[in-house]
This record gives sequence, structure tokens and C-alpha cells, in this order.
Amino acid sequence: MPICLVGGAKVAVVTAELFSVSWTIAATGAEWQRAYNGAPGAIVSGELKARAMTADAEAPLPGAQREGDWFVWRTARRAFPVISFGADPGTRDWKVCWDGACKALVDLTGVPEGRDVTAVPCKADAVP
Repeated sequence: MPICLVGGAKVAVVTAELFSVSWTIAATGAEWQRAYNGAPGAIVSGELKARAMTADAEAPLPGAQREGDWFVWRTARRAFPVISFGADPGTRDWKVCWDGACKALVDLTGVPEGRDVTAVPCKADAVP
């Protein structure tokens, strides 16, 4: 199920069923990623990951498993009709990744950093 990213007047289409959103915490420089998949009428959340900043780093949230350079949380999957991201003032460098490539959110949608972008399952007539 393709996902439409809506921000301002531009709509970008994520054509893959599986995709991730990544961002950087401005104060620490830590990279975070959240996996999602498109389902009929919903976006389903997957694992959450945070890159370890040092070899002896502690997990930033309880319940994480260390996997190489990442702390990984495998929480219960939840379905959402819509998700929004990008507007947190403590974050920067938002990207959306699918099919092995990542694109900056600002390049996909034209929405400047610090503004919300909404992700929704695309309607059939919105997919090129």
C-alpha cells in the first residue's frame, strides 16, 4: 500500500510497502529510525532504533536490545490512520527511506524543517 506524504501543496508518494523515517536529535546528534509499513487504510508502526553514540553507551529507553551500533525496540505493532512528523523543534535532518535509498523530507515535500508532514495511505487515484 503506497503512502502519501502531504506537506503544503506538494504530495510525495512512497511507493514501497515498507519504509522508515529517520531523524537526528539536535542536542546530542543521535540518529533515530522508526520502521513502518502501509496497510489498507492504515500505517503500521514497526521497530524503533537509536544509534549508539559510543561503545559503552546505555540505551536511551528501557527494553532495548543492543544490535551492533544500534539500540532496537521491538514494540507491539500499532495501526494508525495517519501519522505526522518533522515538526519537533529538538530534531533535524528528517529523512524517509524505502527500497534501499533515503531522501530528505524537505526534498520530498518542499516543507521546510520544523514543519509537520502528514503521512496517510494513498487513495488509488493519487498514485502515479
